[in-house]
Amino acid sequence: MRTYKPSNKMSLLGLPLMFIAALLAGLLIGGLAFFISYQFNLFLICIFPLIMGFLGGAFMIAAVKVGKVRSPLLAALFGLLAGIAIVGVFRGGEYYFSWIHDSAMRAAARQNRDATDQEIAIKAIQMGLQDINVADFMEFNQRLASAGTSISYRSTDIELNETMTWALWGIEALAIVLICIVMPFGTAGEPFNERANRWYINWEWFASVPLSHKKQFMDLMKQGDFKGAGTLITKGTLPLPRVDIDLTGDDTSAEGDWLVKINDVKQGRNGSETSTLTIGLLSPQELDALRGGLVGQ
Repeated sequence: MRTYKPSNKMSLLGLPLMFIAALLAGLLIGGLAFFISYQFNLFLICIFPLIMGFLGGAFMIAAVKVGKVRSPLLAALFGLLAGIAIVGVFRGGEYYFSWIHDSAMRAAARQNRDATDQEIAIKAIQMGLQDINVADFMEFNQRLASAGTSISYRSTDIELNETMTWALWGIEALAIVLICIVMPFGTAGEPFNERANRWYINWEWFASVPLSHKKQFMDLMKQGDFKGAGTLITKGTLPLPRVDIDLTGDDTSAEGDWLVKINDVKQGRNGSETSTLTIGLLSPQELDALRGGLVGQ
């Protein structure tokens, strides 16, 4: 059985979709998190960064799926961009509205005494954007960290000093970025049917293997002895624990490869629990050899 490896290909829309998704994730997720934090003075430490990371990862997964991106490395790089964008927009929003906006509004009002509120707001944005610079941004964060962080937990306030505040911010940013990287990386590595130009779908149960024959069956599959492996599988109902074999194929061509997923199935608290042992590819001829030894039909 051949091990599935992603082809590192993508559709023509793959790159632009991932780039747009990364930017949208930064603007929408980072912007929304900042708005909630700024407007309602609410930011749940640990919880909000996880939510931000998973939402960013979801944006990138959608881009990977629609763009048919089969390059895990490239998907991870754009996930990194999405994570940085989310953190940047969130921190940038804090910097602008807490450090620059109010003074820009006052300056715009002094210079344009006869202007409407809307005109003053537009002028303030123009003036504020001109004042943005990296050194000022770092000074803002330094002062914010120097003030420390207060965490409320069960009616108790936990005070973090400057060093601990920087550490907390670093952990939160790292969590967001890592989640944004890992989620699209895994999706891009999922099996893709190159002949049919689509992701493999519609897994169906094919047969089962008694747990006592698990090692022998796995060895035969790795060795390519599909006829021998076929003598160990059955269509009959087997008790748990057991090994199940799922199949999905190419419904557009009889010559397409079949994707085989071999699962461990055992009794869980709420029914059966399934964990994937391996996923591989079989040609139609190899599948016929595996099916040829099938018992219990």
